[in-house]
Amino acid sequence: MFNGDILKQLRLLYGMTRKELATKLDITEQAVWQFEKNETSPKASVKQKMTNLFGVRSDYFFQMNSISNFDMTSVAFRNEAENTRKATDIQEAYLNTLDRLVIYLESMVTIPNQKNYRFSRYYFSKRPRHC
Repeated sequence: MFNGDILKQLRLLYGMTRKELATKLDITEQAVWQFEKNETSPKASVKQKMTNLFGVRSDYFFQMNSISNFDMTSVAFRNEAENTRKATDIQEAYLNTLDRLVIYLESMVTIPNQKNYRFSRYYFSKRPRHC
């Protein structure tokens, strides 16, 4: 099922308004809103335009929602002008995207087993130190 939250995050990350995205996709602003709210799914031709525009694979829009790990009420902005709902949404999109990237990269790392770690710690503790 098409995930409108993913579309919204990409739109925010690219710094686009709904109207700007609608123009690029040759659809109405209301259609973009409906996609983002999961009211309706885009046609295949519109999905293809989205994948080309954002440079993602088509299955990217079908990911499950990830829960935000960030309490956006704790995010501080330097001045009050930046503390708008839009600025907060953009920052949350960045943080969530970076969080997913870190989780993905961590899944690629193999952690050595503890036996090897204990051996290397023992070995290096017994070696004479050169001053």
